[in-house]
Amino acid sequence: NTRQEDVKRLTILYQYLIKEYGDGQSYLAYDTPPEDFYSLFTGEQSKTVLVWTGTKQDLYYFIKRMVERDIICLPTGWYVWQIVENHFSDRRGNPFRNLRHQHLPKVSAPAIERLIDILDPAADSPAE
Repeated sequence: NTRQEDVKRLTILYQYLIKEYGDGQSYLAYDTPPEDFYSLFTGEQSKTVLVWTGTKQDLYYFIKRMVERDIICLPTGWYVWQIVENHFSDRRGNPFRNLRHQHLPKVSAPAIERLIDILDPAADSPAE
């Protein structure tokens, strides 16, 4: 798994997250600079806050599953809800709160899993 392949996978994921789907819904604000998105995946400490346009439940599930699938690692002593609260806000700039007891988003879970597959080297190669 090369650095070039990692960047390619991140670029593809970024494009899918900002894309509006049939219902006009995206997961990430369309004007999110790619560099801001990439900064969350460097393994370095980041102060970046991204605007998540999907639901709070979708965001929590997205981050939780990336941790469970070893796509991202939490800093020592951190929990998924802390990553979400510190690095994501809603459209109005408000941080997401009260995330500890989110449930599986039944409708969007399969789509979120497919998005995470993009970053998973064990999954099929990402789409071009």
